[in-house]
Amino acid sequence: SSASFTESVKVALTGSEKDAKIYFTTDGSIPCKKSKLYKKPLEFDQSTELQFIAIRNDGTSGFINKSSYLKAKYGISLVNAPDEKYNGGGPLGLVDGATGSIDFADGHWSGFNGTNLEAIVDLGSIKELSKFQVNFNESTKSWIFRPREVEYAVSEDGKNFRPIFTKTFENPESESELLLQVPCSYSCKARYVKVVATNFGKIPEWHMARGEPAWLFADEIIAQ
Repeated sequence: SSASFTESVKVALTGSEKDAKIYFTTDGSIPCKKSKLYKKPLEFDQSTELQFIAIRNDGTSGFINKSSYLKAKYGISLVNAPDEKYNGGGPLGLVDGATGSIDFADGHWSGFNGTNLEAIVDLGSIKELSKFQVNFNESTKSWIFRPREVEYAVSEDGKNFRPIFTKTFENPESESELLLQVPCSYSCKARYVKVVATNFGKIPEWHMARGEPAWLFADEIIAQ
């Protein structure tokens, strides 16, 4: 599992058996009885890979659990929430610096079923910017399609936005599996970046799920 945060995050570990003790690591090593003993909730202020295991008094143990806690670079707000099954670790997962793979179920992708991605990223202060990008996953066999259109806009006050980029995409005419990057080079000063990716809409006639609402999968909004 994975989760994203801004300043810090507290993590409480629980086991299903009362007589078992929990041991954990944050350095990538496999947890064992020689690892740190869990005594109280953990607090992380940097991106951390956590692994832990419950070991019983007789020495037997359960499975190793793994969780990723990723510190987001910026704040973000969404008009439409992603689907619970594919929430990418929450809205902050879109700005946590971890890019999704070709596997749309890897935990990094935010999936929108029939709705648009509409995000406003708060950079914290007015910055000099020159590069913008959003990544999308297309896996038409799984009903995941590219956006119809992607728009970027910038603002210094979060109220008055200036459009800087619009790109439309042709409809796929057959099965497709790809990672789609949508870069934009534009020099400006801004604190807020708005990203709107329009959902493909209804699945086309050539597809076995024709007429059903398409999924839109996005990850990692970049502004630098």
